[in-house]
Amino acid sequence: MNEKIAAAIANPNKLTPVLGMQHRKRIPRRLKMSHWIFLRRHEVLERCAISNTTLHRLITDGHFPQPVQIGPRSVAWIEEEIEDWINEKIKERDRKAAS
Repeated sequence: MNEKIAAAIANPNKLTPVLGMQHRKRIPRRLKMSHWIFLRRHEVLERCAISNTTLHRLITDGHFPQPVQIGPRSVAWIEEEIEDWINEKIKERDRKAAS
């Protein structure tokens, strides 16, 4: 067995080029613009813990991110925008608690 392969098996936490793994600097998620993750309606409802009716009301009132049309009869939301909305709700709660 090759020494590099044996060393990689013995210490799997150490990144080695022989296994095709190279050390990559972690880039903050907001800077990664090469891909977006879409969430379908049921995922948004689950993550936000809101009902379908509440979702429609928030969108209509301009208090929730707009969906993206991904097909003739289907929409999705950008995961990062949903996470930002959730984080804003947490900040609102904390501001109210602090006052």
